[in-house]
Amino acid sequence: MKKEDILKALESVGNSTESNIVEADLVRNIQIFGDEVIVDAERLSPTLQAKKKLEADIMKSIHYKLDAKAKMVVKISTS
Repeated sequence: MKKEDILKALESVGNSTESNIVEADLVRNIQIFGDEVIVDAERLSPTLQAKKKLEADIMKSIHYKLDAKAKMVVKISTS
């Protein structure tokens, strides 16, 4: 798994203001350690519901498009 593969998978994750979180430049950091992936992203909406939905969408996208067994850590901050 490479950073470019993860960014491509994240292009399917929607955002309320842009077409996806990659185009909106809301992905802050991606780290890969073997089968563990850590994604730091930013959310414009401060609600807990929006943060949890974005976290779930990121995990689903990577599990579905890249590796169903990848260990995921997703950190969402609010701008």
